[in-house]
Amino acid sequence: MNRIENIIFDLGGVLLDIDFERTLRAFEEIGFTDIADQFNLHQSAGLFADFERGKIQNEDFLDALARKTATPVKHEALLRAWNSILTGFRKESVFHLRHLAERYRLYLLSNTNHLHYIAFSEYFIRDTGLVKLEDCFTKAWFSHELGLRKPNAEIYTTVLADGRLAPEATLFIDDLASNIAAAAKLGIQTHQLLPMERIENLGL
Repeated sequence: MNRIENIIFDLGGVLLDIDFERTLRAFEEIGFTDIADQFNLHQSAGLFADFERGKIQNEDFLDALARKTATPVKHEALLRAWNSILTGFRKESVFHLRHLAERYRLYLLSNTNHLHYIAFSEYFIRDTGLVKLEDCFTKAWFSHELGLRKPNAEIYTTVLADGRLAPEATLFIDDLASNIAAAAKLGIQTHQLLPMERIENLGL
């Protein structure tokens, strides 16, 4: 293994706890049916993927969601259901970034969308007492700003070029096997963070 100089972290499932089942239940409570089929947040095409690529504005996205149910539902209820997937930051993991920053350059790469960005930015302050998530990193990249999302190879090549990162000296930590596999094909060192693992226990 080459010497690690840079670490790129995923957000959800790594630094931020998420609960997909909770958001499915929340949508069912406001009148959505076949919710698991409609709301595959990991699909590569469609409404959700386009929203994560920043191709759809917030209000247009909520309008599109509202059209997926025959029951009239207000944007406020849709937003609460949509954001219910975000359960809170792993405080110990976030604070461990300070120690890692003494040895490595730290980066963030997240598939997300503008509505979730607004929500988790507020949760970050609530859960950690710190001011801004991005301040923990040399640079943070979000899919809705890049117009790209994992596991598309282009998002990794874009990040490597933008950060001037050598892939062989860069470790990418993500909870999804598909994202890990795509990064590994480009020569990036990888670690898939399992559900019971925490970054502070990886021995970095």
